[in-house]
Amino acid sequence: MRLQDKVALVTGASRGIGHGIALAMVREGARVAVNYSPERDSGKYQGAIERLMSAIQAMGGTALPLPADVSRKSEVDAMVEAAIRHFGRIDILVNNAGICPARNLMELTEEVWDRTFAVNLKSVFLCTQAVARHMIEKQIQGRILSISSIASIVGSN
Repeated sequence: MRLQDKVALVTGASRGIGHGIALAMVREGARVAVNYSPERDSGKYQGAIERLMSAIQAMGGTALPLPADVSRKSEVDAMVEAAIRHFGRIDILVNNAGICPARNLMELTEEVWDRTFAVNLKSVFLCTQAVARHMIEKQIQGRILSISSIASIVGSN
């Protein structure tokens, strides 16, 4: 258990790569704060965070679900503070949240483009800054990781 007594915050953890990362962290002994977007976890993804929490509990792990839009500073700051209040610290940040709009380039709106950049890039800055501030203040020699999603927005539907 390489991560015994460590606390990890994983953004975009309710499904996909983030889901797998959260489970791997628990398998290695970490307690995990799992971020998800209530807006994105609706419709066909309804219940995704509950399924992740159940899987973590079945493994004997500890997790805290943290709903937040990681492209908004106030929500990121509140998320990080909630994780610290609950676990006392954050040792590992995994910037995993990302979106890829399924649109043809000619149908892509400026609003969707801006939202994509906010979630995929701005969130990395906001989350890293908030967690790094905590790590520096508490003199934690932790790790900050960013997962890069590569997708084509030019392709046809």
